[in-house]
Amino acid sequence: MQAQLTDNSWIINESCRLTGGFAFVTWFRTGQFVLTLGGYHPRFAAPAGFPVVPRLGFGWKVSDIISIKGEAYFALTASCVMAGARLDVSIDAGWIWGRLVAGFDALVAWDPFFYEVEIYASVSVGFKIEVRSSTSTTGRTSPVAAGPRSDPKIDGELQRPESARQGGLPTCPQLRCRRRRAACMADALIWRAVCQVGALTHQKCARRCGR
Repeated sequence: MQAQLTDNSWIINESCRLTGGFAFVTWFRTGQFVLTLGGYHPRFAAPAGFPVVPRLGFGWKVSDIISIKGEAYFALTASCVMAGARLDVSIDAGWIWGRLVAGFDALVAWDPFFYEVEIYASVSVGFKIEVRSSTSTTGRTSPVAAGPRSDPKIDGELQRPESARQGGLPTCPQLRCRRRRAACMADALIWRAVCQVGALTHQKCARRCGR
């Protein structure tokens, strides 16, 4: 004999759904039998012919942030008895979440004698932190190519004032630096002095010769 809950099974309200099954089977020739609600112990090796039964359980969406799940089982055979349960509570509030899991599994056998009991519980909590980064540019730079150093050059014609040119001083085109200009000015003054001396000498000679 075997039975199972349908997908439309619920309790408290429709958001709390039920699952699971029931089975009872006996073998008169061998004396073996099994009675189970929700299946068997996780480490129980069911003999061939034992029915497969889903866990008795429920799933309840309490609210948008809280959900609860639970399951249980019990089984009795000619050689052992077993039972267990599990509860899972989850909370998810967006930036914070938590989970609680607790349960037990027990198995007692008498042919041969053996027992195993396991109790467990775990709690986990987490935070969700969103990190954003932005890059802003306040100015724009251009790469500067490195090269050999060079001194600035002055390329052009340096001219003397108009009064100096009217005095008869020779001009020096394409003056490129102060030193060259000074040298040209000195040469011009020397040539002017020579010309003046030559003019005076010429006048004296003319007077003597009666010209």
